[in-house]
Amino acid sequence: MSDGSHSGSSLLELLRETGDDIARNRRIFCNRDLDLSEIDAIGFDMDYTLAAYAQEALEDLSIELTVDRLISERGYPEAIRERVHTMPGFAIRGLVMDTELGNVLKLDSYRNVSRGYHGFRELSELEESTYRSEAIRFNGERYALADTLFALPEVTMYAALVAFLEETEGERESWRQVYDDVRFSIDLAHRDGSLKARIMADTPHYVTRSEGLARALHRLRSSGKQLFVLTNSWPRYTDHLMGYLLDDMRPEYPSWRNYFDIIIAAAQKPDFFTEPGALLRSGDDYEPGAEAAAGPLEGDTIYMHGNSRDLIERTGWTPSRTLYVGDHIYGDILRSRKSAWRTMMIVQEMESELEHADETLEQLTSIRELEVAVERVTFELAYD
Repeated sequence: MSDGSHSGSSLLELLRETGDDIARNRRIFCNRDLDLSEIDAIGFDMDYTLAAYAQEALEDLSIELTVDRLISERGYPEAIRERVHTMPGFAIRGLVMDTELGNVLKLDSYRNVSRGYHGFRELSELEESTYRSEAIRFNGERYALADTLFALPEVTMYAALVAFLEETEGERESWRQVYDDVRFSIDLAHRDGSLKARIMADTPHYVTRSEGLARALHRLRSSGKQLFVLTNSWPRYTDHLMGYLLDDMRPEYPSWRNYFDIIIAAAQKPDFFTEPGALLRSGDDYEPGAEAAAGPLEGDTIYMHGNSRDLIERTGWTPSRTLYVGDHIYGDILRSRKSAWRTMMIVQEMESELEHADETLEQLTSIRELEVAVERVTFELAYD
């Protein structure tokens, strides 16, 4: 492990070298102060954090494999192959599926419905009004939230099947079974290994490789930070993907494992942060025969499972001086805060959102000026 002898100011200087040249949509945004000199260890999730997926290609693959299982395991007709396909721009993170009425909903910050679709048909004002009596609550089984990028194909498939089945069979009293079938089939594609096997067989098609990742990790290590990987992906897939991303990128690192002080796969987040679990020394993807990890942790070994308290005790890290970077608001960010770790969230969508904001800045400014003028005139009329 690094001895942490370099100051946080060294890292700041390294980051400032190119800071002014970084486009706004590629920058880091803070809602709390973070003094890097007070951070000793930085951990990373892998999927959608260290590994950036080609979203449309991944959605195509996920839908293809899920449709296969809907037909073979749930008895859906072959005709759905022509109707269930990727719809770029339709599904975004944060959408909600109403599993009873067959609707896909977009909520505002107060969890009220601002827009909705039944299949791919936009809801009428009357249909939307059924949701206006109270804010959507997620304490039951009726509503399902798409809170990860992996969940976007699920939204598309649910909407497509609602549209197809209503057209061919008519309206239903409940669409819950359709949602359950989609959920079962997409989970099966992940559980049986077929999704990740296809990714491993043609990794460049699904994963973006960039020298920038190696450079960023090298800068962090050079500043004295200790780095670790903490991912739910299994060891074999983690080893393959990280090798693809980092092997042969820099001569100082013969293997991707040399970038990190500790590597934990199959971490079972969010339970990793809240529940006890034994840390295992892994040689494969399966627990049988895996040994409990005793003694000091080795940087070139992939471990499995474990828990945050045990990790902190073994390393001697101070929780408040440990930063964790992930993409999942619940599994990575909220739960890791239970361990008193500092957190950073990767929001991939911000890049395109900020690009769009910059492109429409002039129009948005004009609209805001008109809104202010309307407010002023309304006030003057009311009190004239």
